[in-house]
Amino acid sequence: MAGAREKFKLIKVLGTGGFGTTYLCEVLDARLKERWGTPVVLKIPKSREAGLCLIEGDFAKNEMLRVLAPNAVHFVKTLGIEIFDDTYVMCMEFCSGGSLRGRLGDLGRSHALPYAEALPLMRQIAAGVGVLHQACIFHRDLSPDNILFDGKGAPKIADFGIAKLMESDAPAQSVAGKILYMPPEELRGHGGSFYSDVFSLGVVFYEMTTGVHPFLGKNYQEVFDLICSRETKAPHELNPEVDRAVSRVIYKMLAKDPRERYQNAGVVSEELRKLSEASIEQTMKLGKPAKKKSDILQGFRGMGEVSKPRSSPAAGEDAAVPIPSEPVASVPSTPEGIERSFKHAVTNDPSSVASYLKLGQFYNQSGRHEEALAIFEEGLRKVPDSPVLHWQKALALRRLKRNKPAIAALQEAMGHGLPGHLQSDAKCLLRVWEKETSPNTTSRKRI
Repeated sequence: MAGAREKFKLIKVLGTGGFGTTYLCEVLDARLKERWGTPVVLKIPKSREAGLCLIEGDFAKNEMLRVLAPNAVHFVKTLGIEIFDDTYVMCMEFCSGGSLRGRLGDLGRSHALPYAEALPLMRQIAAGVGVLHQACIFHRDLSPDNILFDGKGAPKIADFGIAKLMESDAPAQSVAGKILYMPPEELRGHGGSFYSDVFSLGVVFYEMTTGVHPFLGKNYQEVFDLICSRETKAPHELNPEVDRAVSRVIYKMLAKDPRERYQNAGVVSEELRKLSEASIEQTMKLGKPAKKKSDILQGFRGMGEVSKPRSSPAAGEDAAVPIPSEPVASVPSTPEGIERSFKHAVTNDPSSVASYLKLGQFYNQSGRHEEALAIFEEGLRKVPDSPVLHWQKALALRRLKRNKPAIAALQEAMGHGLPGHLQSDAKCLLRVWEKETSPNTTSRKRI
């Protein structure tokens, strides 16, 4: 397959993981370069069989990630699947800001991030993983190596090569991921689910706040024993700057028994949101500089950049929800200001789908799901044939645990003609939701 090799020129190794090796590469193929630009990142599987999973296994189903385009700010874009060196490879955007591992330093010689930086960063990362869990996706390989930063310093979750689409309550039985970030239940062969991702995130957050990996051992057996049997110190015991309430959140994420953990990352994000707001209030009461406030609000300010149009779609991204976008003149620095700005946009142009989407997404990220639903319904009264608004209404109903209306809204979205692969992704979600509402199926908790 010499011709296939000529599509890319490998520049350097960026890292290795449970799925394969990641390379920075130059795009040589003129068609791909026009679509993607250069450089890009190439994820090369460990074996040809592993490569087949990209087109036949769970990753192929996980194209539903693209239906979450309003939240795509959380994820490294998957540009497409190509053939390289006689195997299927995953092509991804290049994040120029490096990885969280790069910021922390090498294992065993790492250092904590400044606490004022770590807290809002943890919340943004948890929110991104929460979006995955909402879509029934179990990442299975969360680690500092798979949390990257774009050119503006925003965190993005990467490496969905071994992610698992959870179509039932049964734990995923295969062992996958990096042992140092694997939870006890997976190491013992009991399988894992969203609560396993929570454990992995807990290890990452522990490193971020203390500079220490809680389960670093000399060999496999020692790591196994540390993860499965030995309790670790709470983060605030190693770093007094860590707020005790935040320390308790991380400690709970690392519970040996998965039933004692938060059951999904959305709950973690909500806990951190509450603690962030409490931290702001305490800071203001004490009359200290409000530097933390701008850091914590950075995730909200980034919302205005989610739906920027591209000059041409990347390969494999035609499934993304097409959100019309208008330029944002200036982004307010407080949640109240952001809300006023988005409301103003709805008032100024009540027929703009983008305006309703931005305001509804703001409410969802603030945990105000009833208000989000009301906005999407208001938008549908103005633009009743918008498949994207019907889709967002379905997701809002789902967050409110109104499963039957959510199914009806999803069917309505499909009936209005969802674009590209989104239609087949919606069918997949519909099958999962209908299975859960069946009298013979126990519903699984959602964010």
